[in-house]
Amino acid sequence: MDVRTSFLALDLSHHPELQALSYIAVAHFLRCMSMLKDNILLPQPHSSPVTTIPDVLPPGITTFFSRFFDISCDAVDVLWDAVKHITWTLPADGEEREMIETMFQHHGQDLGICE
Repeated sequence: MDVRTSFLALDLSHHPELQALSYIAVAHFLRCMSMLKDNILLPQPHSSPVTTIPDVLPPGITTFFSRFFDISCDAVDVLWDAVKHITWTLPADGEEREMIETMFQHHGQDLGICE
């Protein structure tokens, strides 16, 4: 998914509860959902490939995010629908850290930029 498509999907202005979410809250939602991929996949049919993004979240995941962000379960479902493609492609924490370290080594050392 390209950047333009991703940001078009993030137009949350049509949902009153989601209008008030900050950028940081959406970033937390993305990161946490990415960390919970295995939990999201667990109740899916065994015939579903792990690369297939579930259209619907398990009830426990939806309730967890509803409580954490103090929004309705419906709002969680709308947000998931808007960002599930982004969430599913985010690298794991270890992979991301390694990628950032490599970026600093290749592009920043000669500029005095390091981790």
